Amino acid sequence: MGGAWMKPVYWDWVVKEGNKLLKEKFPERNPSVNFIPIPSGDELRKKLLLTAAAGKAPDIGHIDCIWVGEFAEGGYLMDITDRVEKEIDVDDFYPRIWEGFAVHKDRVWTLPLDTDVRLFYWWKEDFEKAGIDKPPETWDELIDCAFKLVDKGVCKPPERYPLLICLGASYAEFVANEWYIRLWQKGGELLKDRKPVFNDKAGYEALKF
Repeated sequence: MGGAWMKPVYWDWVVKEGNKLLKEKFPERNPSVNFIPIPSGDELRKKLLLTAAAGKAPDIGHIDCIWVGEFAEGGYLMDITDRVEKEIDVDDFYPRIWEGFAVHKDRVWTLPLDTDVRLFYWWKEDFEKAGIDKPPETWDELIDCAFKLVDKGVCKPPERYPLLICLGASYAEFVANEWYIRLWQKGGELLKDRKPVFNDKAGYEALKF
């Protein structure tokens, strides 16, 4: 009986520059793999949902952690709890990442693959020029350092600003991500007992900052 071998399909996403490079170089190094560029970001989410609803979703996909609940509730993800319990040591993952990226309603649907780490860094030489001998440890100290860098002439807006916070007008999740970080820094939470609690003092102070 004749038949065709069904190859696994994997969907991923990269930024525009990376997508262009992959399109040029990937086929050369992987001639047996069919590489098809598709829009990433929120466009990928929409395309995944549409193909899943039509029963034509890829076998494996690279999705944002905030989509896990939506995809699991929609029946688009396979419950892999039993396999994970047999084959994976959950202790290899940071608990917060595991709970936030892989688990939805006490079941495992995905595996954490990539994440980004937000770091605070400072230019020590410029701090010394402004008479600052150590990096800030609080929000108030951060703002104070920024003013000192301007007052001492080390930074001269708009040519050069003393403080940069990563925000992306074209991708609203970046804005929300920065707010989450400050919310947690203030000891706040998004949900408690499945009810929203972010509209408390911590949430307000994070938004105000």
